[in-house]
Amino acid sequence: MWLNETQHYLLTADPAVGERVRRWVRELLRAQERGPVLVLGTLWPAYWKTLTAVPHAGQPDPYAQARELIKSAGIRLPESFAGIDLDTAGRQAANTGDPRLAEALRQAPQGRLTQYLAGGPALLELYDNAEPAARAVLDAATDARRLGHGPALPRLLLAEAAPGYLSDEQWNLLADDCGPSPTSPITTPAGEPARRWPGSNLVLAPVTPPPHNVEAGRPIASPTTSNNTAPAPAAPSVPPPPSGTPSPATPPR
Repeated sequence: MWLNETQHYLLTADPAVGERVRRWVRELLRAQERGPVLVLGTLWPAYWKTLTAVPHAGQPDPYAQARELIKSAGIRLPESFAGIDLDTAGRQAANTGDPRLAEALRQAPQGRLTQYLAGGPALLELYDNAEPAARAVLDAATDARRLGHGPALPRLLLAEAAPGYLSDEQWNLLADDCGPSPTSPITTPAGEPARRWPGSNLVLAPVTPPPHNVEAGRPIASPTTSNNTAPAPAAPSVPPPPSGTPSPATPPR
């Protein structure tokens, strides 16, 4: 039995539902007449911590069944590939011609292949469903990266370039006259709080540089950059029109 993203089965909105699932899985594993049975799942560390935490005396214990189910059955995987594992992944990509693994080897920072491969589809789905103003910001960021800009993109660059990716109608329909902002909710569907695939980056998010690096900006996650294959414009920046003046440049799409 394969329980991908096991938290969806064990950490349910109604704790009673998850508890029934956990109890059923334990009973399945103990039933000799139904064996042999192998239950395999994946669980991110944060969810593991929630499910295995022992409550203080007198406190509710909503995940008692889950704790008994997984506490001695976990195989912790490293957060990144390194050394011989990274070499093996490289040979696997070369031997199979898998473009996804090859891209992850090129793009994933610090050998974080699993996070890159797991988060890529979710990031692309958010990009595909973005509102026009948010998509304009992401397109500007994508083209800036393709034209050679580093991963930390200045806020002013995005604010000035993004209007060039909107049609006249899209510009005029914006709620304000300031054009799309890099702070638009470009990582989530409308009305939902910001969220990310565990272990991966948001499509575009503010960063705080470490003390030894003064460069700050908004890095764009690589799956969006590498999958957006539209031709790049001649320049990555298009000044926004003055307040109250419609008709920005026609988007280079």
